[in-house]
Amino acid sequence: MSEPHTVRALSIHSRLGPEDDRYIDRPNGSGKDLALRISRGLAPLVVTGPPGAGKSTELERALAFIPKTHLALHYRIEEVWPLEKITPHRLVYHLCRLAVEHWVHDTAIDRPPSTMLGKDLTASDPDFRKGDGRVLTPATLAEQVFAEMTTAYGVQRIVLLVDGLDDLDTEVCRGSLKLLVKAAQVVDIAVVVGPAVASGSDAYQAMQGYRIFPVPPIDTTSRTGKKFLRDIVLRRLERKQARGALKKVIDQAAALSGGLPKRMLTLLADAAAYEAGLPTPDALMLAAQDHQNTMRRMLGSGDLDVLATFAGTDGLDVPSDRKVRFLSQELLIEYQDGLTVVVRPNPLLESLLKGRG
Repeated sequence: MSEPHTVRALSIHSRLGPEDDRYIDRPNGSGKDLALRISRGLAPLVVTGPPGAGKSTELERALAFIPKTHLALHYRIEEVWPLEKITPHRLVYHLCRLAVEHWVHDTAIDRPPSTMLGKDLTASDPDFRKGDGRVLTPATLAEQVFAEMTTAYGVQRIVLLVDGLDDLDTEVCRGSLKLLVKAAQVVDIAVVVGPAVASGSDAYQAMQGYRIFPVPPIDTTSRTGKKFLRDIVLRRLERKQARGALKKVIDQAAALSGGLPKRMLTLLADAAAYEAGLPTPDALMLAAQDHQNTMRRMLGSGDLDVLATFAGTDGLDVPSDRKVRFLSQELLIEYQDGLTVVVRPNPLLESLLKGRG
């Protein structure tokens, strides 16, 4: 396989949809598990985990397992409104508008939105208010839209899956969570957010009413974890087995990634670019050095000492602001084994940690 084909095959820039045959079932934190929680009435849910763990993939994968008694609507933030213009009010309004547009254009549904709902939707537009409807708060509008939509579709619940909130300003994201949860009586909600929103002492108010659904890193020391990460690569390269040098380089990339599939694939794609073909161990080390150089520039005074001090602990004693930054920048990775949580520095920082002082 030539370098361009290898790099494209390992590309991390395309999300795997619910029917994509490149998808590999996760050992934990899967879309099937997420759908099960939703169907059992455990929403609203915040889907969170380290950058690159696979949160967006699992949210989309959940679509395949939402029961037929529910109607699932899946949106990414960039489909709603330009990111730089989104406010919590605009976000909730435009999610309502997109849901109504889906309803109007669904030829299988004979019952259209009520005239009053249409007027209220137009009148409540935060940017182009007009008409003679009522100007409703975002929460009230959402309750009206999803309650009426549930009746029209004859389903038990509407399921609203929202991805990309972690691309928003932290305060905008938290404000959006606070508004969305007010509609939880009439719609089941699952949203993807990053560590900056779901972690730290400032997360409490925004997270009230939500349950956490973690998509954790993969344990690269376990047989199951190694197989899962190998299979991700093999499926993309259209190979049945990994032998010799290829098996070694996949396992090395997995370990260097800290169990984050996106980081692993990026390391391998970069190594493939260096090698102009399948990645090799030597090319992987060059790619890893590039990634380490990028991380090194994120480090501030005392960061390495803090990372070393709290490695292998539950991380609760790491100063909150610093911990949130570490988690958001992948400098620190949080692992979960049952009820036990342990934080460890990103493996790419290992040589810097050994050489400090």
